[in-house]
Amino acid sequence: MAHPPDDSSDLTFCEFIETAKSSRKGLKLDFKSLESVKPCLNFLNKIDLELPVILNADIFQGDNSPSVKIDADIFVHTCISEYPRGILSLGWTTRPCSHAIYSRENVRQAADFCRKFNIKNFHFAVRLTWSTRSIQNLLHLHHLTNCSFTIWSHDNDQLSSKETLLLFRHFFAKQYLFYDLPPKLISYLNENKNECKSILLKSSDGLIRSYF
Repeated sequence: MAHPPDDSSDLTFCEFIETAKSSRKGLKLDFKSLESVKPCLNFLNKIDLELPVILNADIFQGDNSPSVKIDADIFVHTCISEYPRGILSLGWTTRPCSHAIYSRENVRQAADFCRKFNIKNFHFAVRLTWSTRSIQNLLHLHHLTNCSFTIWSHDNDQLSSKETLLLFRHFFAKQYLFYDLPPKLISYLNENKNECKSILLKSSDGLIRSYF
């Protein structure tokens, strides 16, 4: 078990699951290679795991971003056939960039893919710094697919302001939002979740002001 830039650790998948079983939260498994998908799902089928499990992989290429390493069709087919109770989470490869966006072409590609597999209960994993500049396109994606979003961020991602995180609570119903964020951003979100609109309207952040 590891996450880029690390590619190894002393924690095995089995040990991770045994530790996580006592959690009250769901699990997100972020696959970086196809070879690891089926063995992990087979292990999950052998244990009594009551937690919801999100199965995530970057199967689309983001604009000006690294190439995709996981075949989209094979990943989705394997997840659906081997662990149908899992929640699919489909993402794009990205790069650190404060001005990148999820484009209308990204939205079209993703919506077409979901129609191809007739996927119902699924998430799109979107990078916070990209998605704050893509609210209208992501709203369109939600309209086309009725998807949920898992919003993620690295510790060193540069936001124009923490207030931009509140844009999602304003534009999307909370049942469609899930978060995989550094603790400081989760704390900010929890502290201000009931004051989103007033904070956004008072903000001097140019990005936020462009939405109002």
